[in-house]
Amino acid sequence: HTLFGYAPCTACIFARSANSLCGKNTPHSRTYVQQCEGGAKKMKFSQMPYERPNLEEVKKDLAALVEKLKAATSYEEAKAVFLEKEKYEKHIHTHATLASVRHSIDTRDEFYSKEIDWMNETRPVLSEMSLNFRKRMLASKFRPELEAKWGKHLFNMVQTQLEVFDEKIVPELQEINKLSSEYTKLMASAKIEFKGEIYNLSQM
Repeated sequence: HTLFGYAPCTACIFARSANSLCGKNTPHSRTYVQQCEGGAKKMKFSQMPYERPNLEEVKKDLAALVEKLKAATSYEEAKAVFLEKEKYEKHIHTHATLASVRHSIDTRDEFYSKEIDWMNETRPVLSEMSLNFRKRMLASKFRPELEAKWGKHLFNMVQTQLEVFDEKIVPELQEINKLSSEYTKLMASAKIEFKGEIYNLSQM
């Protein structure tokens, strides 16, 4: 459910449970905690606002963060940029996950179906953009201090991601995302008669 192919945001917790829920027992009838500038506040999942990220703005913001990391003159500055980037991506991930969950709840919803189509095309592109920041992070002269703060495993994962990703495979990744969404729609359309009632796969 991530747009950047990196750590999921807290909203992904909703996605893990939504696919196994149906009928009245869905996130729409539950109350979750949304993180916001002023702290945490409770709201129903259906009340969480969704907005499609502006791709061009995201590209500019990520490029600006790369430059800020390059310009960092101390560990504290580098750490602040890292945290700023994490917060920024979590915000984007939240909207992506909202669309994903709402689409999985009702794959007939044309609005979220179109949003998922857009994300299928956009996700590999954003992953590529995010790699620029990760490359700079690995090359940072403050890497030892950053590793001491968040652990070497994080940097090992980033290194692996850099090794397995190539811009040449972006079209293939987009096609995989498209086929995955088509499979989800196909499975959601299944109607099974059982004891005089009609059920979908999640209800069986």
